[in-house]
Amino acid sequence: MIEAFITNAGKYAEGELTGEWLKFPATKETVQALLSRIGVDGVSYEEYFITGYKSDVSGLRFAEYENIDELNYLAALLYEMDDFTLDKYEASAIRGDYNMRAKDLINCYFS
Repeated sequence: MIEAFITNAGKYAEGELTGEWLKFPATKETVQALLSRIGVDGVSYEEYFITGYKSDVSGLRFAEYENIDELNYLAALLYEMDDFTLDKYEASAIRGDYNMRAKDLINCYFS
C-alpha cells in the first residue's frame, strides 16, 4: 500500500544516489537490512531521507525526512482498515486535513 525510496543522506550530499525501495509495513529486520545495504550504519553514515514514494491511498503525501517507524505504523493501520473506513481516510487526505508528517497522518485520523 505504501512504498518509499530510502536514500543515504550522506552519500547523497557527496553526489552519490544510494538507496532502495522499501514496502510498508516492513519488519524491523527488513528495515535494518535495507539500511545496511545502502550504507546507513550509524557510524560513517547516520541519516537517510525519502526521495520518492508510491501509495495506493489517494491523497497520501508525506515529507522527505519521515521516521521509518512512524511510516511503518501508519502503513499497518491503513492495511487493517475496511474499505469504508479507508474511503473516509482518503477523502480526508485529499482535502488536506493534516500536515504531511506521518505522525500527523496517524494522529489526525487514529486518535
